[in-house]
Amino acid sequence: DGRRFKRYSLKAKSEVIPTGGLVRDIYQDREGVIWVGVERGGLFRLRNGVENFEEVYRSTFDKLSVNSIRSDQNSALWVGCDNGLYAITNQEGQRKITFVDTRKAGITVGAIKKLLVDQKGRIWLGSDKGLFIYQPNAKRLQRVVLSTGGFLNDEVWSLYQDRYKKVWIGTYNSGVYYAEEGALEAQKLQPYPTQDRSQTVKAIIQDKNGDYWFGTRAGLFSYNAYSKRFAHYGHDDDEQTSLGQSSILSLFVDAKGDLWAGTRGGVSYLIDEKKYFTHYSFANSRDKGMTDNEVYAIWPASNNEVWLGTESGGINILNRATDRFTAITTENSSLKTNCVKWFMPDGKGNVWVSTYMGGISVVSIRTKQVVKTYSSAPQKAG
Repeated sequence: DGRRFKRYSLKAKSEVIPTGGLVRDIYQDREGVIWVGVERGGLFRLRNGVENFEEVYRSTFDKLSVNSIRSDQNSALWVGCDNGLYAITNQEGQRKITFVDTRKAGITVGAIKKLLVDQKGRIWLGSDKGLFIYQPNAKRLQRVVLSTGGFLNDEVWSLYQDRYKKVWIGTYNSGVYYAEEGALEAQKLQPYPTQDRSQTVKAIIQDKNGDYWFGTRAGLFSYNAYSKRFAHYGHDDDEQTSLGQSSILSLFVDAKGDLWAGTRGGVSYLIDEKKYFTHYSFANSRDKGMTDNEVYAIWPASNNEVWLGTESGGINILNRATDRFTAITTENSSLKTNCVKWFMPDGKGNVWVSTYMGGISVVSIRTKQVVKTYSSAPQKAG
């Protein structure tokens, strides 16, 4: 009835991701194949109709950190690693892997953290050395200059393409930039807020009204492109309807248009019509079943539930009708760890759950049971 804590003791079938342990990215391509990138552990693939993951291109990726995976309109797979960019293409029925050698262009890309494929098939690379565009047809790599006083090699933490095909860039030191699709110079969004720690932008999203939201270490900022005005939402101890905590980890806009913000102090959601926050934290929602404050991942399901991935409390599922949580943890399920990094629904009634050092678990949306776990094998000492 949604008012009691539920325990699940189903033992999930476990399969091993044989090397590494920290999952950096999980991605489902256009053909339904699921790809997993592991820190210093390689690239793994789960094909349709196959039960187990297989490590692919081991000679290339075995000791590399695979940080970001995306596919383009031609079904080519793009893989961003600490040492650069790789392309996996289908040529005459055979898969071919190619390293994009940036040295010929005299460019040092660095460790790629984020990939974005725009609507024209160009690959945007966000790295610890800045922002780059690769054009596959011309085989050309170019740096995107972060203009107006930004650090030339500023680390890129977030990439987002809006409904108008504009690309937005969140950086570590310099706030937010934007670039028209394919442009080689990104403009700094100005006048940008000057609050302490507002320059570190971890998440960017656009809401149904066309406004932009930037998640920073100084709270949330909304931006209206027509009026060119910002609004700041931070935490206020004296205001119950303020943002629950000011360090933002993740953002999501649900089907109703409400904004969800995962923070280091719980999750807040902003009802679009009312313009105030409702906040859930361990302190104020413990009696409702919430088990942890830090929320890394948010996934609003279509059944009036919101799934939260937490730092140490496993999966917390909010039933919006009853205003109570169901928790899936290592204590009542076969989750390998309670640190949940992100969710990926598979369109088959399940959610794929990426964890910190605990592999990937597949959870049934209906039963809330872990139906399968792809866990990491223990590493040998030394």
